[in-house]
Amino acid sequence: MLRREKPQLVICDVMRFWVSTPALLFGKIFGVKMVGFAADIPQMYLHQYKGNISWIHSLQRKFYSSITTHYDAYIELSSYMDEHINPKNRPMIVVEGLVDSTSVVNHQDRQIERQTSSNNIILMYTGGLYEKYGVKMLIDAVASRKDSKIELWLLGKGELEEYLSTLNNANIKYFGYCPHDKVVTMQQQADFLINPRFSNEDYTKYSFPSKIMEYLVSGTPVISTRLKGIPDVYFNYIIPIEEETVEGLSVVLDQILQMDTDELNTLGNKGRDFVLKNKNNSVQAKRIVDWLETLE
Repeated sequence: MLRREKPQLVICDVMRFWVSTPALLFGKIFGVKMVGFAADIPQMYLHQYKGNISWIHSLQRKFYSSITTHYDAYIELSSYMDEHINPKNRPMIVVEGLVDSTSVVNHQDRQIERQTSSNNIILMYTGGLYEKYGVKMLIDAVASRKDSKIELWLLGKGELEEYLSTLNNANIKYFGYCPHDKVVTMQQQADFLINPRFSNEDYTKYSFPSKIMEYLVSGTPVISTRLKGIPDVYFNYIIPIEEETVEGLSVVLDQILQMDTDELNTLGNKGRDFVLKNKNNSVQAKRIVDWLETLE
């Protein structure tokens, strides 16, 4: 891909402005094809900030947004990014994520002795404990149940830690922040892994949650809202939350209680096999290299 005298193309992270901007400028001057890698976009800069954005940050965002439209081609995490960074419809490829091809988990390995003596269905969430991520909805859906067949495991940190401390519910277990190895082990012990993040937030269009890849490769069945950044094909292997309310989530909880062990194993196996076969690092790298060669 590289010539001795000068590169045929250069790939830049579009969000590393102070490195990518001069590289883009020199690429244009010397006739080198410039490819923008977009794991995020400037339009979502400080999207999680709750207050008003200062005029300086607003100016920065406009400046950065303008720069990102000048690449010759794009590698994007979501096709929705195209409307902002690729208005001239230049070549692009969507690579929403990848898994390590060596991280094969035999489904039999999930039959680890549980950390609980109960016979409950174990639902596990890993990540930021924030109401805006749908976590309070998840907690309330489990807490409001009259039966005690669903056990919720929460791993992570965030504003809802204080709320959790006020609950007196034996079926909601908070483990705090855990090392990755422990997270992986617990994901294999759980019956379902859940991503309850609300889909109405605009920024969910412009990213693919890495949590989904991590969940699927574990071999444990996955439940998720239909975030716009998750391609529809994934929902062949994911149980969708169609109504993002406590009541809507309760419907899903009722649904999973009806699933037997064979159904759980089949769903978990299919999700794991899908990402290991189609989204592993070797496959995704080859897709990118093959696509880059079409640009020459």
